[in-house]
Amino acid sequence: MRYPGLKRVILAFFILNFSLLHGQRQWTLAECIDTALERNIQLKQSALQLELAENTQEQRVAGLFPTVNGSASYGWNFGLNIDPVTNLASRDNRQTNSLNINAQWTLFDGLQNVHSLAQSRIDHAAQLYQLEDVRNNTALNVASLYVQVLLNTEILRIAEEQEKLSEVQVQRTADLVETGSLPKGNLYDNQAQLARDHQSSVSAKNQLNISKLRLAQAMQMNRAQELELAPVPDITPDAGIIAFGPDRIYESALQNQPNIKSRQLQVESADKAVSVSRGSGWPTLSLIGSIGTNYSDQVRTFTVTDLPPSLIGATESGENVFNFGSAAFEAGEVKPFWNQYEDNINEFVGLNLQIPIFSGLQIRNGIRSAEISRTQAELNLTNERNTLRQTIQQAHADALAAYETFQAAERSVEAGSESFEYARVRYENGVINFFEYENARNRLTSAKAQLAQARYDWIFRVKTLEFYLNGSLQP
Repeated sequence: MRYPGLKRVILAFFILNFSLLHGQRQWTLAECIDTALERNIQLKQSALQLELAENTQEQRVAGLFPTVNGSASYGWNFGLNIDPVTNLASRDNRQTNSLNINAQWTLFDGLQNVHSLAQSRIDHAAQLYQLEDVRNNTALNVASLYVQVLLNTEILRIAEEQEKLSEVQVQRTADLVETGSLPKGNLYDNQAQLARDHQSSVSAKNQLNISKLRLAQAMQMNRAQELELAPVPDITPDAGIIAFGPDRIYESALQNQPNIKSRQLQVESADKAVSVSRGSGWPTLSLIGSIGTNYSDQVRTFTVTDLPPSLIGATESGENVFNFGSAAFEAGEVKPFWNQYEDNINEFVGLNLQIPIFSGLQIRNGIRSAEISRTQAELNLTNERNTLRQTIQQAHADALAAYETFQAAERSVEAGSESFEYARVRYENGVINFFEYENARNRLTSAKAQLAQARYDWIFRVKTLEFYLNGSLQP
């Protein structure tokens, strides 16, 4: 969040109920903010980053479990080859098939998997705060533009009132000129002033249209001129917020501002990254296992035939010696596929230990890079805190000045109103000239415009302090 960007922020208390005026929808601040949040591209991008962080966290959790992979192959062998079933060399052409399932479970890797999981959870929480920060920035920007429209509406209202007064004055002067009470030059002066007041009204209306356009663009709306804002209650915020000193507001802001929390979590994440890098220098112990089988079209079935006893010799005494239990083996058809799969099953289980000895300084440099990143994250947090403190100090000083300016503007309008009314009576009675009368009126017009500006500025300063104190825009 850019704290100086809050300078135009205001005014959650403008949240009013939906209403209709002359058949045209009137937008409250709450509706404007909701519309902008719904359509804001940056907010959608931040939401996607949050989904990526959630996906990474799920992946790190799954990394704690064993991995299981299967493989299968089927091939043709020509020329001299080794039969995978009999393990004998042969020049017979053959077709072979194998099926294997392998599993591996990391038992210890220097706690890299544990620290990586902790880091992913921290990153997920940090991304949540970043999403909240983007929402705050969007809401604050819309509130700022919303208030600018309100201010320009007030300025236009004042300008149109002055134009109407000039029209009345022109008519009065014309009547006095016709009766001979005033010279005709006074009528020309009043008509010139009416033209200037009309020009001011046109300028004020243009400024209002531009401010509406900017608000509509922030809300991703196409028809800015149809953007009509709901009437604002004539409420002036209480000055009690100033009693909270900058230090107290700052301490509260440290606890509720999402960008500060995000920076704090980024430091914790960087610290976990250092632990992950250091863990890469430790041995890795894994439990491994596999099961497999194979098939060859050269493996055949055999028919066994028992042979009768055969004379194979005689003893020294002349007794005959016979061979009993002889059998004849006759190769038959190729042994069925599934029978071979069942007969050729082989299983394996064991431990695998990998010890890093030299990795081209990758482990050392990885640790150094992680430590540098951690230091950078700590500096970012310190800078964010310093910026927040300075912004709150400036906001508090601005609030004091705005309050005094608002009070002075109120007194100025009261005095200007009395002065103008006195000047109007004297001018109509011919006691003062037109220029003296016009100066009194211009002073009143200027005082009213300054009062409107001071009022909105005072509201803005109060709501800014409330935002830092409470962490949200309060109605």
